[in-house]
Amino acid sequence: MDMTMDFMNKFGFNVENAHNNFYIQNLKKKPSESFRDYAIRWRYKAARARPHMEESQMKDYFIRAQEPHYYDRMLLMVEKSFIDIIKLGERIEEGIKNGTIINVEALQAINKAL
Repeated sequence: MDMTMDFMNKFGFNVENAHNNFYIQNLKKKPSESFRDYAIRWRYKAARARPHMEESQMKDYFIRAQEPHYYDRMLLMVEKSFIDIIKLGERIEEGIKNGTIINVEALQAINKAL
């Protein structure tokens, strides 16, 4: 009995901190976060999710979690590696920042505010 309690005290946090797939699929990028930092945070949490996800499921959930201007462009990347998906996300982020990709959601929010 003592051995069981010792084990749970030492490793119980792994069960308590594990997220489910619904949480992972809805994990969004923070406004102050770079796409790369977001992808690393997302991947870390997805790796700890229960039930365990296969790589292909992780990629699918990651793409589904994206905002529309990322999602539309990443949809065809599901067969690529996770690293390739991150690289594309960084390019999209750069395009939004330098104006070559228009963030339609931001424009709609500005129009509503006016």
